[in-house]
Amino acid sequence: MSYNRSVSVAVSVFFAVAVMSGAAAFALDIDLATAGISVCDPGSSNQVYAARELEKHLNMISGRKGKARMTNGANAVFMIGTPAPGKGKAADFEALAAVRGGKVYFWGDDGRRAYKGEVPCGGSMFAVYAFLDKVLGVKWVYPGDDGIVYKKLSRISVKEGWKDRFVPPLLSTRMRGGDAFKSKNLDPDGSLKWEKYVPTAMRKTIDDEKRFIAETREWMLRMRHQTREQFSFGHAFEHWNKRFFRSHPEFLAMNEDGTRGISPSSRRKAKYVKLCVSNNAVVDQIIADWVNDGMPKYFNICPTDAKGFCFCKACCALDRPLTPDEPFNLHKTDRYVDFWNRIAEKAIALRKDVMLCTYIYESYRWPPRKLKIKYPDNMIFGMVPSQEDDNAQFLREWKKAGLRHFMLRPNYLCYRSVIPRGYERFYHGNFMLNLENGMLACDYDGWPRHVMDFESYVIARAIADPKVPFEALEREFLSQFGAAAPTMREYFRRVRERTEKGLYEVQKKPPLDREQGPDDSRLYNTVMSANCDKWFAEDLAVLDRAAKTPGLTDVELKRVELRRLICEHARRTHRFLLARDTMGRKDLGKV
Repeated sequence: MSYNRSVSVAVSVFFAVAVMSGAAAFALDIDLATAGISVCDPGSSNQVYAARELEKHLNMISGRKGKARMTNGANAVFMIGTPAPGKGKAADFEALAAVRGGKVYFWGDDGRRAYKGEVPCGGSMFAVYAFLDKVLGVKWVYPGDDGIVYKKLSRISVKEGWKDRFVPPLLSTRMRGGDAFKSKNLDPDGSLKWEKYVPTAMRKTIDDEKRFIAETREWMLRMRHQTREQFSFGHAFEHWNKRFFRSHPEFLAMNEDGTRGISPSSRRKAKYVKLCVSNNAVVDQIIADWVNDGMPKYFNICPTDAKGFCFCKACCALDRPLTPDEPFNLHKTDRYVDFWNRIAEKAIALRKDVMLCTYIYESYRWPPRKLKIKYPDNMIFGMVPSQEDDNAQFLREWKKAGLRHFMLRPNYLCYRSVIPRGYERFYHGNFMLNLENGMLACDYDGWPRHVMDFESYVIARAIADPKVPFEALEREFLSQFGAAAPTMREYFRRVRERTEKGLYEVQKKPPLDREQGPDDSRLYNTVMSANCDKWFAEDLAVLDRAAKTPGLTDVELKRVELRRLICEHARRTHRFLLARDTMGRKDLGKV
């Protein structure tokens, strides 16, 4: 890509017939196949990335073959990294676009990078995405080129004075993905562990997986996800078993048999060790580690996942069971609120603006029954509700207990089944509920896959622009099916109506009657029971009608056919699972 070649650009400014506020408005007429692109600072990775993305999309829309020509600025229409005349430097995290004097300007805070610093992020590139979305009508319904929805255009007309401003509405936004190559997911030969269960002809290679991960990260940028404030969440005590199993076993949770910690000979993973939270020496050690680390503002005190809570008398005395026979692992919140209060008291004495970060998760996600949060202004909670929980009730009760600062950190996208859930409207409502209650950030574990692409799209769009109503997001997503969109709406709404109904029925049940799993990959029965073979057959009939819609392009027909394949796969899997679950125990091993 060259940035110093001059081109002749077919651009004309004409007097529009449109009338704005009683006065005629000028408009910019752009030939998309020939319009030049100028990059103000070729050394800026953000601006270069923005130019490549603009070039790619203009080529797709206009049908141009090869690269769009770059120019040094004199003959360019699209000015990347240059503020519009009369406009100054962008503020932190700001992305700006404007049409002025026959040119389109894109500029912003170009000094940022994405989470973990993999790629440029924000600034001019987000301004380009706003223009592609709002002016050219481009939608990114799924990662990769197949997920780019656009209309073929040779020319566009943009009103003089058009402008856009974007600043990420939340302090931190994240949809996870890209961890497939951690050593735990690889066999000794370097292949992905789960691929051994896939028929040979359908297996993904490492290169396939890497490409998908790269496309997913690119998709999240196109959806304009960016972190303004990096909090400190994650399992804070994974190494404590290794550190203290022999030297200070009293720091570690007491097991039911009276031993402490996780023995090297145990089948339990040592990284999931729990602590003896009633022990003040544990608090002192946590504070000492924080001080040794330089006392950062964001102080991670998140417990590890799984069970293994301490059985010692002092820890159990902190619990507030409702009945003597309440399951031990059901409700551990009060012991942890007491633990967090003691850590906060000592941390605040050393740094008054410290913000302690911890999860509200699994057995300690339930609101405390007695205790209150003593230092609410110094704590940020990562709320990990199950979709089968009543999130509104959780928020009300946690706020009564003192919660003020929180981020939504659900496992909603950790779905491992092939049966469509149809929870896109539920997830949008859930996002808005948390936003209206003061959510500072969100961190969705999981990533988009075709069986849940509608859900992922709705969440991703809401993160960047919460003002867009669900009905508009539905229209955007369905636009990928062209003339078949009305029939595809019928299909998606069929699925949504029955699966939402099943979900809301489960939410009304007592906790022990639900599937106890905030990791939604384990929520099996709810989705299974919301479907039946007859309904799958009716779904397939709707999809067959959609495929026969006149005027579909090859790409649009391919998308409908993919949805039919997903539905057929779901139907056969549903049949298999029902057959498996109705087998006798002796027959189970003969499958």
